This record gives sequence, C-alpha cells and structure tokens, in this order.
Amino acid sequence: MYKHSKLPPSQTITSCRLSDAPKSENENFMTHKFSSRESLKTAILFLVFNRPDTTEQVFQEIRKVAPPRLYVAADGPREGNDTDDYLVQKTREIATNIDWPCEVKTLFRDQNLGAKYAISDALSWFFKYEEQGIILEDDCLPSQSFFWFCETLLDHYKHDESVSHICGRVENVRSTAWLHHTDCFKTSRGFTWGWATWKSVANDFDVDWISKNSMLQIVRLLWTHKTSYTEFFYRLSNVISVKCNLVDAWDYPWNTTQLIRGRRCILPRVNLIKNIGFGENATHTKQGSDNTKLNDISFPLRKECIIDDDYTVATILKHRSFLRYLVSAVASNILKAFRCVFRQL
Repeated sequence: MYKHSKLPPSQTITSCRLSDAPKSENENFMTHKFSSRESLKTAILFLVFNRPDTTEQVFQEIRKVAPPRLYVAADGPREGNDTDDYLVQKTREIATNIDWPCEVKTLFRDQNLGAKYAISDALSWFFKYEEQGIILEDDCLPSQSFFWFCETLLDHYKHDESVSHICGRVENVRSTAWLHHTDCFKTSRGFTWGWATWKSVANDFDVDWISKNSMLQIVRLLWTHKTSYTEFFYRLSNVISVKCNLVDAWDYPWNTTQLIRGRRCILPRVNLIKNIGFGENATHTKQGSDNTKLNDISFPLRKECIIDDDYTVATILKHRSFLRYLVSAVASNILKAFRCVFRQL
C-alpha cells in the first residue's frame, strides 16, 4: 500500500561551510568535523523495519543534511511476532518525524515481504520518481561527508555505464601508494551498507534472475566475467545460497548482476559507514560487531578512480591463502547443496 504526504516547511535549513584548507597527500582520516557550503540536492531512500533504536541514530544524521526529498519504505510486521506491530509503528514514526522543508513519500506495507522483496520493491518504487539517489538502511550509520561523497560521484559518473553504484563502506584498505593520490577507487565488490545509484542501473536489475536461470548458465556467466578465481568461487557460493533459498537476500543478486554486466562500484578512500545493527534483531549480522572506524572525507574530491580488483580478493580472502579459501569454499558449497536437496525432500 502506498501512502504519500507532503509536509510544509517548518524551519530554516542550517547553512554549512566547506573547509578551504588544502588536502595533505598523507591525510588518511579527517581530523576536523565535516561541513558543506551547499545544501544536499539528492533524494534519500530510507529503508526501515522494526528497530527504533538504530533508526533514530541514522535518522538524526539524515536530519542534519536536510534532504529536499525523503522516501521512507518499511516492510510490514511479521505474522505471529507479538512485538512487531508496536516496533514497526514506532520505527515509522521516527523515520517520518520531519522538521525541515522536505517532500516526503512513504511506502508502508501491511504484510511482511522479507528483506529480498521488500528492499528490491522499494528500490523500484524510489526510482519511479528519481533519476539518481542515496540509499540507507536503518542500521547503516553514515558520516556527514557520506552524503556529499555520493552526490558528487553520482553527478560525475552518471553517464559512465561501467559504474554500477557508489559505496560508502570500505574495509581493509591496504597502504598502497596510489591511495594517497585519490579519494576513491573502482572494484568489482562493494558493500550496500549506505550506497547510491542511478535509475538506469536499478531498472536493469531483476531480483529473481538467479532463480529464473539454470545453474549451468549462471556458472558460465560467472566464469566469463570473473576478475579472479577467488571472486568466481565467492560469487558461486552466493548464487547457490540464493538458488537453494538458504538466504533472504536481495544484494547477492544485485552484486552478481553488476559483475556479469561488466560494471564496477566506486568505494571511498576512508570508511564513511558504520553498521550499528549487529545483534539478535539483525536479519543477517546476528553475531560479531563492526569495529571499522567511521571517518569523514575532505572536499573537493579527487574523483578520478583507479581500478583495484585486488581489493575484492583481499576482502574475500581476509588474510587467508587462496588454497585455504578454496578448500573452505568447496566444502561450504557441498554443504549448501546437501541442504538444498534435503529442503526439497
């Protein structure tokens, strides 16, 4: 069910200032608070569900930038869950507590679709109205510079068909010399924990494409478009998980689509997103915590990107040897295949 509303202006947007200080080539992390001279022009899609605590934290960062258009999409309460009705309603109230001049649209569902279809449908809804936009989930806490990082690169690369999306999240960046001479880089694997893309890319995405194609056909596509053997086995493992309905995920089909289309995503030099959603109430990140530091990036951005597919390999291997990863990947895929067979018995 779609609900639309437009709230009248209630207070003036606080103006910001862009630092004019020269950028050091050895500056890895921001030492001052980010501010921008210009108001944000790009619309934001805010994806929420039933976590008012994390939603409040992310919403406050959105509120600081006062986007001119905010889209809020929320999945419905789960059947048989006694606390969802209250938590879902409370979360929606927080996410729409607008007190700045803003056009607001909401997509509040009565029934629960699950992450795969709730998020993919929300993306389709969002890009019915916008040519490009920023997407944040309720557990992805952004730094303030994240928003202008996305807006700057969305504008700069909007006609570049080789780019799929802009990521705010980066992990395990190695201390390579070229990182001191750019603020972003292209790679074949990027997080969708705080990101941005264009209508043209979103319209080219079918969340069910893995289910609609044979495994043999998918393997051929992955092999043809692989950037490394490591990535091939990583993508294959993700595809098997989706094919066997072992995960309720939209991002595996998204990232695999971009790979076989020959597109790369853009990542920042420093991390601009922190995941604050680890825990029992998370959809996927139920264990562990996010120890990656949240940073700001300085402007003007050095926008020309170098391709670094070694980053993809490094983040998949996580300091393991390829042989060790290969053994674990093969064992994992065999286990997933058995689980798939047993689910169908």
